[in-house]
Amino acid sequence: MISNTTNSQNTRKVRQGNQVKRVGYRVLDQNPSSGTSSGTANRNISSSKGRDLSNMIQQQYDAAKKAALMENAYGVAQGVSELQRSYEDALPSYQTSRDQAAIKTQNGLDNSALRSALLGDRGGIGQREYDVTRNAGENQQLQINLAQQKQKTDTDRQIADLKAKGQLQAAQIEANNAIEALKALQQEKQRLQEMAQEDYQFNKNYAQQQYQFDKNYAQNQYQFDKNYDQSQYQFDKNYALKEADLTGNYQGGRTLSGQQADRQAAAQQWEKQLQEAELTGMYQGNPTLDAQKTNDSQTSDVIRLLIQIANATEDSSILNDLKNQLLNMIKK
Repeated sequence: MISNTTNSQNTRKVRQGNQVKRVGYRVLDQNPSSGTSSGTANRNISSSKGRDLSNMIQQQYDAAKKAALMENAYGVAQGVSELQRSYEDALPSYQTSRDQAAIKTQNGLDNSALRSALLGDRGGIGQREYDVTRNAGENQQLQINLAQQKQKTDTDRQIADLKAKGQLQAAQIEANNAIEALKALQQEKQRLQEMAQEDYQFNKNYAQQQYQFDKNYAQNQYQFDKNYDQSQYQFDKNYALKEADLTGNYQGGRTLSGQQADRQAAAQQWEKQLQEAELTGMYQGNPTLDAQKTNDSQTSDVIRLLIQIANATEDSSILNDLKNQLLNMIKK
């Protein structure tokens, strides 16, 4: 009995182990981590790569344009300031030249008047010399004024040219900036289109992989359940056969080995009862033939003894007792 119980418990442990393995297989099948046809695709796209950067790009080019225009305006202002300062620095020299020319002319007029006074006019020579000196002084003043005016005109023209050049450079800066910004925005648009195409292709491939994975999983699950059911059926069958070997019972009936064991047990019990009958003279509550023969022989001997005693005595009481004993023995 102890051996049968131990074997039955071990068999149940093996069965429970198979059930645990089955659950583990299901868990691994639902969460695959390797293989060509299993696993879940994962795509990590950073936020700076996936979103539209057009506004940021436009702001960068606007800032660059603003800086370039400010630099251009500063250069123009510096050039204008240098030209104006150069002209203003030249004004005192012009005034000095005019003062020197005026002094020279006055000295010439004085000398001419003095010579005329000392030597006489002599037919208007002194007057003509005086007029020539005065005209020469006036011409020199005119030349100085013209030179100053020319420098003023040249300075104004240079300032105008510098400002025009600054305006042209500003226009070129804005045009180049617009062109570069447009190129950058087109590149960003192209990048977004490529990203969208990549996302579409990725999602398409992922959907196909997921479909194939689910299909393979369903097929594997079906095959697993089928194999498991077959294994479970075979396990239950083997388990029942092992129990039949251990207990002699199979599906509510006795097996051949169980029936043979029952017959052997009955035979052993019958032999035991025979041995007990030989020792006790009783078989299933009844005396055996040998016991009966022995009792009959003993009874005959007693009866003969009692008859001999009755013949030897004349006491009536003893005779009555012997008679009763003989009747009892006969009844038995």
